[in-house]
Amino acid sequence: TSRDGAVVISSYSYNNTFENNTISSNSIRGFYLGVNTRENKIKSNIIFNNTYGVYVSSSLSNQIIGNNISNNPFGGIFVFSTSTNNNVSNNFLSYNGYAISISLSSTNNYIQNNNISNNTNGISIGSDNNVFSWNRIYNNTGSGIVLSSANGINITNNSIFSNGADGIYSSGSSSYILENNISDNAGSGIFIFGNPSPNY
Repeated sequence: TSRDGAVVISSYSYNNTFENNTISSNSIRGFYLGVNTRENKIKSNIIFNNTYGVYVSSSLSNQIIGNNISNNPFGGIFVFSTSTNNNVSNNFLSYNGYAISISLSSTNNYIQNNNISNNTNGISIGSDNNVFSWNRIYNNTGSGIVLSSANGINITNNSIFSNGADGIYSSGSSSYILENNISDNAGSGIFIFGNPSPNY
C-alpha cells in the first residue's frame, strides 16, 4: 500500500467518513482510497495544492461529495483500476489538470451536479458504462468532456460552455448524449471521431 498521501485509506477499510478537513500541499495525493476499500465518504473538504486531489484505485461504493478541489496539477479526482459504483457529486473543481478522470475498467460510476471550471480539461473518460449528468463544465482550457475508447457512456442534462476546445470530444467511443446545453465552445460543440458503434 502506498503511503503517498495526507489521508490514506488502505486495503479492506470501509465506512470511514472524512468531513470538513483542509488537505493541502502534499507531495502526491490529498486522499488515497486503496485496493478493496469501500463505502467511505469524503465530504465537504477543501483539497488543494496536492499532485492529485482525490485518488481512487480499485475501490467501490464511495461517496465524494461537496468538496472544494483546486490547484492539483495532475488531477482533481482520479478514479481508475476497476473502481466501481462511486458517487462523485456536488463538488467544485477548478485549476486542476483534469478535473475528473475515469479510466482502466472503472464502471458504473455516477458523476453528477459538479461545478467544473478553469481546469486544463474538464472530464476525461476512458472506461465503459459510466453516467455524467447535471454537471456545469465551463471555462476549461481544453475540451469540456473527452471520451477515449469508452462505450455505454450516458451524458445527459449537462451545461457545457465556453471551453477552449470542443464541448465534447469523442474518439473510438459510443455514448448516449442527450438533453445537454452545449454552447460557445472554441472548437465544435460535439466532435466524434472513429466511433465503433453509434452515438445517440
